[in-house]
Amino acid sequence: MSGGGPAPGPKIVDWVRRHAQELSDGARKWNLFHAWFGSAVGRAIGQEYAAEHPTDDVFVDTPIGVIAGKLKLPSAGTEPFKRPDIYNATTGKVYEIKAYPNQILAEEEAMQYSAWLRAVGAPASPGVGDGSTTSGRLRIWGMSVTYEQVGPGAIVYEYDASALRQLFLAGATAAALARGGGRVPVGAH
Repeated sequence: MSGGGPAPGPKIVDWVRRHAQELSDGARKWNLFHAWFGSAVGRAIGQEYAAEHPTDDVFVDTPIGVIAGKLKLPSAGTEPFKRPDIYNATTGKVYEIKAYPNQILAEEEAMQYSAWLRAVGAPASPGVGDGSTTSGRLRIWGMSVTYEQVGPGAIVYEYDASALRQLFLAGATAAALARGGGRVPVGAH
């Protein structure tokens, strides 16, 4: 089959397994909920990190050009609008935050952001674990989110979507009752 896609038949399972991370990341990029939720999770984890490092100069979701300006570096570099999820200018640690199972993508992006930051004269390398600051549990939009560092500069998170399902079912139930149909979606009662 041309285009590098899956071959027909039982080999499709092998192809999906090999490309699960790419498929997951691609689906999340096109799903607005995942985009908004992922941004909220990244900011919340970054704020936790900053709160646990009160004497450090920590930037959360801040463009490299802004970081360069605040650190009084001579150049904003070639990628001034790129935003590392967490950059600790005091230690030089860079972290990227992704939904599970996107560890490899997070590690690659942490390395790329580190290179861009070094290019503007900032010390930078993918962060290594430092205990509670790179793992924990948060509640975001009513959902429990667990996160941990799983590799150099890579923090991944998972969330319990049961609250989201309950919210969806409650909304679907209210909409059905408002229409006067009297039908309640399966599982909503």
